[in-house]
Amino acid sequence: MKTEREYALYGLDPLEQIIIDVLEYLDDSIDFFDLQLILSESISNAFFHGNQGDVTKPIYLKVIIHESIITFKIKDAGACTQKFNIHEEIEEEDILSDRGRGLFLLKCFTDYMDYKNNTLILKKKINSINDKISLDN
Repeated sequence: MKTEREYALYGLDPLEQIIIDVLEYLDDSIDFFDLQLILSESISNAFFHGNQGDVTKPIYLKVIIHESIITFKIKDAGACTQKFNIHEEIEEEDILSDRGRGLFLLKCFTDYMDYKNNTLILKKKINSINDKISLDN
């Protein structure tokens, strides 16, 4: 079964409720932390870098759940349509910085990442609690 949800954000205020909405739908997922980080980093990146922090510009989020894959498509209103470089590693002194590590984290926590026409496309295989093998058996 395929499920799709779409959201439009102006600024970051609705972000927390959208994360809650997505996570509630995936109530048996064990990937809550990963999915929360993916949504938070990708939408913040779209707001601060794509939309230059402008709350009048929209960020569109499309969430597609199909079988065990969740896809996020995040489109900002920025002018940049070019590819960007993603660091292979982060310097130790920058690890706790709140700048420069968003795309690196997204790359680490997703199975697929691409950027086309102001749209960041992220895919992740989601694991269900029911999919885990019990160690007691």
